This record gives sequence, structure tokens and C-alpha cells, in this order.
Amino acid sequence: MKNLDVVAIGAVGIDTNIYLNGRDIDFSVEAKMLAKTNLIHVNIVNWTRYLLPLAKEMGIKIACDIQDIVELGDEYRKDFIENADILFFSSVNFDEPVPLIKKFIEISPAEIVISGMGAKGCAVGFLTSYLMYFVIFLGKSKFWEMLICRT
Repeated sequence: MKNLDVVAIGAVGIDTNIYLNGRDIDFSVEAKMLAKTNLIHVNIVNWTRYLLPLAKEMGIKIACDIQDIVELGDEYRKDFIENADILFFSSVNFDEPVPLIKKFIEISPAEIVISGMGAKGCAVGFLTSYLMYFVIFLGKSKFWEMLICRT
């Protein structure tokens, strides 16, 4: 793989920049960084998919943000969906996130699936088949509304 840029932020806020533009990746540097953690969070930038097998092999939990999906069968997002222990996505292109959450729980190893719903809040699905909707209202009285339903 070519053209990798990584910015890693440590626990004390010290960042490490790795620039491998134009060279094949040697994952030894990333493996050393990953060995110090138990969770990584990646988005769908293409080079991050190549870190997924390494993280899995090391027993590290993987959180992936696959952004706003248009269809469930999107080949570009397949590696991320198939490796995520925690999966985030935006359901902006769909009327209802629940069928998507159910499908992602069915086709991925994800233990938790979180759908951003814009101003409506978010929907969260668990392997236990509980779905929670968190809706934030920012009118004169600020409060949270939570609906829990069993599917």
C-alpha cells in the first residue's frame, strides 16, 4: 500500500506523525503503538482498512465510523463492517435506522451499532436486541428523552 499519513494522539496529548508517502507500509511502527491500547477507532479512509487485520490479530477492539451509508451492500465499506466491534454510521439517507442496525448486527461481529440521526439524536443497537433512542431537545427546557424497545 502507498501514501499513508498517521497522526496518533497519546494519553497526555503528545502527537506522533508518521509519513510514509510513496513507500510500502511496514506495520512494525503501528504494531508498537497498537500494543499499548485495547481499542482503536477508524473511519473509512482507505489506508485504515489495512490496520484492521493487525488490530484483530492483536486482540484489540475496533470501532469504525462508516459515515453516511447509501446502501448496505457498499463494497468499499465491507472490510470495516466485517471487522468492527463497535460500528457507527449516519442514517441520514434512510427514514428509519432500526432495520439497518438489525442488519449490521446480523452481518458483522459488532457488539454495538450506533446510528446518528441528526437533530433526532441517535439509535443504539446491542447484540441483546435492545434498541435505544436518545433524542435531545434544545428548546427552552433542555432534557433527554430515552425510549427503550425490545425487537
